[in-house]
Amino acid sequence: MKTVIYVDVLLGINFIIDYYLLLAAKHLSGASGGNIRLLLGSALAALSSLMLLAPPMHPAISVLIKLLICVCCVRAAFRYTGWRTLAKATCWFFLLNFLLAGVVFFAMYTFSASGIHQNNFAVYFNVSPWMLLFSVLSVYLVLEVFSLLFRPPHTETALEFGFRLGDTLIRAHALYDTGFSVKDALTGYPCVLISLPAMKKQLPEKLAATLEEYFKSGTLGEGLHLVPCTTAQGRGLLPANVCQDVLLYKGEKEQRLGAVTVLFTDKPLAEGTYEALAGPAVAGALV
Repeated sequence: MKTVIYVDVLLGINFIIDYYLLLAAKHLSGASGGNIRLLLGSALAALSSLMLLAPPMHPAISVLIKLLICVCCVRAAFRYTGWRTLAKATCWFFLLNFLLAGVVFFAMYTFSASGIHQNNFAVYFNVSPWMLLFSVLSVYLVLEVFSLLFRPPHTETALEFGFRLGDTLIRAHALYDTGFSVKDALTGYPCVLISLPAMKKQLPEKLAATLEEYFKSGTLGEGLHLVPCTTAQGRGLLPANVCQDVLLYKGEKEQRLGAVTVLFTDKPLAEGTYEALAGPAVAGALV
């Protein structure tokens, strides 16, 4: 007996399922990306389910295509911050699909559901959409509980700080992160990380142009030096400038710091929520 497959149901249900699986992969891998990117990745994953309707292919070719589709979906759903994060998110997304399949099989046996159609490593379960949604939400709930119970300690506090670069007074909304501990090996000063895209309009024009040139061509301009650090992209060098006059604010509290090295990155911080990042060496006493 042939299985009747409704393409609209196939695409719609897979879109919802893949959205939650990508969201879970995001949390587990530490990848970053907004809702629009997640929706795009989910749409690509849903379209890939049409492999079910294609002529049967050699198993090796089917596996290769599935892996490529998985990479493309993850790449569309999350911002690229290095191949390690991409590989981790891809592996989690791949494994979560297998976990979901196991939950669906369990639900089918428990509720006496039947009807499976398989082709090119794409599977169509002839069960109600509500059962599929229940299965994927169960997987996501388990992952959320696991993440909540085994998440490493991490403290984040919002701060504001002001500092002078030349004659320009700059104020930034900063994130206090206990995991940020970069130190300038050249000067010995603690570091504050600033997002160039978020702070470009406040920086002196000459400094902003010099920084943009560095990130574009690698040419280090006058007044800057490089500081080695480890980020989500791996080890690298970031341009830096020393600032002698720095003020930190938290509510009504104010703290005047000594010399601080200001690092610049061409990436957004905390998905664009903050303009700067400071660690315990800089703001520990205030927090």
